[in-house]
Amino acid sequence: MDRAQWDRRCESCGATYPYEDPVWRCRCGGLLSVAHTVRFTGPGPGQGLWRFRGSLPAPDGVEPVSLGEGGSPLIPVRGEPDGVYAKVEYEAPTGAFKDRGTSVVVTRFRHLGLRHVIEDSSGNAGASMAAYCAVAGIRCTVYVPAAASAAKLTQMRTYGAEVMPVPGDRTAVAEAAIAAADHAYYASHAWDPYYAEGLKTTAFEIAEQLNGAPARVVLPVGQGTMLLGLAKGFRELFAAGRIHRLPALIAAQSDACAPLYEAFHRNLDHLPAVRPRPGLLAEGIATAAPLRWRALLEAVRESGGTIVRVAEEAIPGALADLGRRGLFVEPTTAVAYAGLAELRRARGALEGATVLILTGSGLKASAIIQSLSKEGTT
Repeated sequence: MDRAQWDRRCESCGATYPYEDPVWRCRCGGLLSVAHTVRFTGPGPGQGLWRFRGSLPAPDGVEPVSLGEGGSPLIPVRGEPDGVYAKVEYEAPTGAFKDRGTSVVVTRFRHLGLRHVIEDSSGNAGASMAAYCAVAGIRCTVYVPAAASAAKLTQMRTYGAEVMPVPGDRTAVAEAAIAAADHAYYASHAWDPYYAEGLKTTAFEIAEQLNGAPARVVLPVGQGTMLLGLAKGFRELFAAGRIHRLPALIAAQSDACAPLYEAFHRNLDHLPAVRPRPGLLAEGIATAAPLRWRALLEAVRESGGTIVRVAEEAIPGALADLGRRGLFVEPTTAVAYAGLAELRRARGALEGATVLILTGSGLKASAIIQSLSKEGTT
């Protein structure tokens, strides 16, 4: 690994930090991003995410912290026109796409000798961090919304994490975690720029599986780490001549919390103030103020994509439709399928291949899905 290419640069003041420097944000308070363009080197032997080690931030000789993440199937969606595929990320070890990013960042944490990390999460990111910290022998504390899914909290605790419920919205949870990080490392998936480095392998695999780039990729977006990972991965493939175009990135948000939709379509230079609607189904993307919102809007525009907004009322139907196609997802994930329907309503028939990113397993939200079924909405 060329350590210099993995330096981080502050987006506010320009200060740089090497890979081994155990800071999670700039001393000025600014966000850190990977400072250099990384060259795609192609896959090596084996299976999963770490086939792409040459394009990932991990020093030579360091054993990855892995549970076998990556290598998720890309399958045609039954009953859809030819060219609609599902990238089944919920087949990851903890049942959600987060494992790709978590494997990369926890590999770094163990290399740095960290003993205790703190994360804030509405569910999937915290469960993933708890699992990989268990493998690495690192103490993990997860701050969660008090109303978070009971199944996800059980999952975190089963991995051995300390779970700290916090009253209020996601902003309150993040503030509590940061306050507690005076005595531990704040392992936020939103703040850590190396998280997207793991997620970019999703793009590498899609291009392999399709033998090229799809016309578009549709995914649910809240904090937007997967979208940033996809954008980074497809850019690296394009620069290396492995694909001949960038796929349009289609970000789908729920109308119960859609700040990116508003900023994109109103061409705002700021995020509008939004308050997530109480009791919303798409809890995993109920992020009122995504940290890297400027980068998200830039990535969507650069790709020729767009941001769609779906009604919360459309989520149960999308959930049921995916289920009848053999795909059991959590409500947040169903926003991607509802987003595809919204895109078709706006643009008509779509040409070329479409990939849906199915981010989380329905097993994580089985109680919610059961209640929707009893109400006759799925």
